[in-house]
Amino acid sequence: MTKDVLISLKGLQFGSDLENDRVELITSGSYYKKNNKHYILYNEISEGFTEETKN
Repeated sequence: MTKDVLISLKGLQFGSDLENDRVELITSGSYYKKNNKHYILYNEISEGFTEETKN
């Protein structure tokens, strides 16, 4: 059974200039459990790009 969920991800992005940038993503997605494993699926549009990334 698939459920619609709201996903919130927070983390740090490390760049080549040794500076850390805080990253936060809030998006809708779906959740399901199969063979005793949990799965979360969502699409992300990165800044400066027009195509979605499927995660």
